[in-house]
Amino acid sequence: MITTDQNMSSLSLFLDEIRKYPILTAEEERELAQKIAQGDLSAKEKFINSNLRFVVSIAKKFHVEQMSLMDLIQEGSIGLIKAVEKFNPEKGYRFSTYAKYWIMQSILRAIDLKCDPNVISLQIHVDENGETELGDLIPDDNLTPEEIAITESQKDMIEDLITNSHLTDAEEKVIRMRYFDYADYSKIAKTLGKTRMSIQNIERKALKKIRLMAKNFPKEFFL
Repeated sequence: MITTDQNMSSLSLFLDEIRKYPILTAEEERELAQKIAQGDLSAKEKFINSNLRFVVSIAKKFHVEQMSLMDLIQEGSIGLIKAVEKFNPEKGYRFSTYAKYWIMQSILRAIDLKCDPNVISLQIHVDENGETELGDLIPDDNLTPEEIAITESQKDMIEDLITNSHLTDAEEKVIRMRYFDYADYSKIAKTLGKTRMSIQNIERKALKKIRLMAKNFPKEFFL
């Protein structure tokens, strides 16, 4: 049986090893992705090793008694490998933005299998064909705050969408109040000193930007 000391020793050795690989620039990501598409295994290995520190940073956010940090890192690395294999730099976003979802998915699924399902669950809505996409996490305009309640794991995903969708200050405030605080239009209008119709228009424009950004992420992430 592996002891805590052994786990810590393995973790220390692992962290020392991955520090040898510098973080990639956007141009390096693009070049390596092109080589990987042509079947270059050494490029794939370099891409993976250069992003293992990113896996560690995500794994550290989870605290689960049944799994060590090293266990979480190993699960996250599975998601990292999938992300490296599927990454398309022509979509216009950095690898870290794309890979985060694959890494989190692998970690959360592992936790879900190891732990009581009441501790953490993946409440992703799936359609009758068993498929969905990140855009589906953004509710329709006519839903009430109670109907648009989202889980913590979904909030993380939407948080990244908001960050990367180039929203104006007003758009971001409306989206956060509407979908994170579950405020109705009247309350948002009063808080921001605008009319209900103005708030609805701002929300509509913001959702359009977010849905456009969401198209950059793969359906299969949510399967």
